[in-house]
Amino acid sequence: MHCLPQSEQEIAQFLGVSPERLRFFYAHMSGHVRRWPKSKKSGGTRTIVEPDAELLDLLRQISRKLLTPIPLHPYIYHRTGSSYLNLINMLRRSSFILTADINNFYPNITPHKVFTSLQRKGYGLQAAKVFTKLTTFKYQLPQGFPTSPILAAIVIEPTLIRLDGMARAYDVLVGIYADDLVIGAKFDFAGHMPLIKKIFKDSGFEIAKFRAMGNEVKREIMGIELHHGKLRVSKSYLDGIQRLSDELGQALTNQDLFEERARVIQGRISFIESVNPHQAHPFIKDINKKLKANWVGKRKT
Repeated sequence: MHCLPQSEQEIAQFLGVSPERLRFFYAHMSGHVRRWPKSKKSGGTRTIVEPDAELLDLLRQISRKLLTPIPLHPYIYHRTGSSYLNLINMLRRSSFILTADINNFYPNITPHKVFTSLQRKGYGLQAAKVFTKLTTFKYQLPQGFPTSPILAAIVIEPTLIRLDGMARAYDVLVGIYADDLVIGAKFDFAGHMPLIKKIFKDSGFEIAKFRAMGNEVKREIMGIELHHGKLRVSKSYLDGIQRLSDELGQALTNQDLFEERARVIQGRISFIESVNPHQAHPFIKDINKKLKANWVGKRKT
């Protein structure tokens, strides 16, 4: 890995901007973001902090040039080159699966945690301070910044080292994707939930919504069903795409809306195809039919 910045000047050089430009952003952060509530599937809302175009460009450069090269713990499945599909595939032969949420994961990551974690990784004192000011907002790691997933993975690394000790001791598999914790075992591991809670609590995090699944039930993890070693996309996910497809048929008269929704549906169909091609076929046929109807409609006009 390349040498990490030690000062504000070095961060500016890495990003190709002036130190004054960096100071401008972190001194006027509130003017470069929009905050809005987003509903959670489990109920309640989370606050999304959306950067404007200027700040987003800077954060993407930070992520690409300064964060992506940092090695992350192998238990992290939202790192570059991995995915939660890799995580679920890892569990195919597990007789018992335990899932849980890291409660309020990003909001519980304070600027101090980011700062000390960056220093642990090799950033200099001044560079870590500047980096923290650019990537945190309102005393927490913001949901909506492209830098937040990797920073969260760096912050939680000491916790993962302790989980690795537990995994080696009990011969279990461990993976984290965003704020989802998944453990695969050859035996009923539910009795070890207090140990898992303690490991996270010692690091300032709370684990909630434990769910234990044995081989006798159809196991669903993050929208993917795992049953007897085979993967299928869950019915709720398929129903959601069907609703989008029905709405697409009604949007034929609005070309911009049609194209936007078609792109969303095609992306989701590609995901289904990567999990279970057989499930994707009806949706591929349906979207192609609607795309053809749209093309014919445009030709007539």
